[in-house]
Amino acid sequence: MVCGRPVYDGSVPKARLYGRKITDFWNAVNTCSRDIKDGMCGFRIYPVAPFLDVVHHEKVGDRLDFDNEILIRLYWRGLPFVWLDTRIAYREEGISHFRLRADNWLISKMHTRLFSACWPGAWAAAAKNGSATGRRSVSAAARCF
Repeated sequence: MVCGRPVYDGSVPKARLYGRKITDFWNAVNTCSRDIKDGMCGFRIYPVAPFLDVVHHEKVGDRLDFDNEILIRLYWRGLPFVWLDTRIAYREEGISHFRLRADNWLISKMHTRLFSACWPGAWAAAAKNGSATGRRSVSAAARCF
């Protein structure tokens, strides 16, 4: 799995940058790791077979909730990720397809759905991927329950 890791210039709107940080937080919670460097950058190369398996067997969003969810579900399946720095610039005349209320609602529902399903998948991925951060997070979470 090849993914873009955004490298922003000075044109990035602060609201978008902070919104991404919230999503990065939930990605870390849902994977018990910081292995997903950015869940919203659109530069991706998906391996066909695992991608189709997730799409055909899991409920996955179909708008801005899709980008994040497919990464987390592929991560839970143990797929390795390669991150490439990707230059991001926002032009004044650029067009955004982001629908403030509707897409934030979809993304919030997606994170809630993943969180409620994440612990078994995250534990398995942390054990399989050998992430020390993941193992510590799982251990801490297990003590809370």
